[in-house]
Amino acid sequence: MTVTRDAFQALVESARADHPLWFDLPTDETADPESLDFIEQDLGATLPDDYRWFLSTFGGGDFAFARLYSGDRNSDLFLLANQPKVRRDFVAVSDDGTGNLIGFPVLGGMCQERVMFLDHETESLRPSEIIGFLEFVARSGLQEP
Repeated sequence: MTVTRDAFQALVESARADHPLWFDLPTDETADPESLDFIEQDLGATLPDDYRWFLSTFGGGDFAFARLYSGDRNSDLFLLANQPKVRRDFVAVSDDGTGNLIGFPVLGGMCQERVMFLDHETESLRPSEIIGFLEFVARSGLQEP
């Protein structure tokens, strides 16, 4: 399932109307373009457009049922503070609560759009059935099938 930004925005609005308690936890500050550019420079990789859009629109942090790394330097979930130390070929944007990381593989200095899992035991990347970031948040955060 491909989730466009308009479809994602509609899912968020519907979820907020139907389940306002899902959004009671405070979210992180939204990221401005300069912060996102700084993050990309530090990572040595360009973030996917949908992830940049999400961080500048929603901010990250606790988002319904998902915990998403953010561009907020004052947050425990700041993207740069939550990267695997030994990998430069993967950018983590979330975790599954068991030590595995969720994010994007990096090829040629660009994050790929496809969401992947980094297994903490084997240090190997595993493909996901989920294609893009907005689909990941729709399924994990908004409980969309």
